[in-house]
Amino acid sequence: PLNQLLEVLLERGFLVPTASEAVGYVPARDIETIRLDELLSRVREAGESHFVRPGQVPALQAVDALMEELQGAQAAHLDGMTLRDLVVQRQPSG
Repeated sequence: PLNQLLEVLLERGFLVPTASEAVGYVPARDIETIRLDELLSRVREAGESHFVRPGQVPALQAVDALMEELQGAQAAHLDGMTLRDLVVQRQPSG
């Protein structure tokens, strides 16, 4: 599971390997430019593609509408929040 997530983050351009001898990874771009809704969507899409391909399943209007509503709610809740915002928000006050 962790290796799969790491692979997705590398493939989707969110992480790059470090140049050091020890295995490590860093953000591929400034964390101020990585929107959380984009990150979550790309990880979710990668997980879905392993199980179901959209062309293989007939579209159901009710399901499509619900998925659009959920994506809209996610985008509205995160409202442009970036990875940096999350990191700063999680810092202990001191």
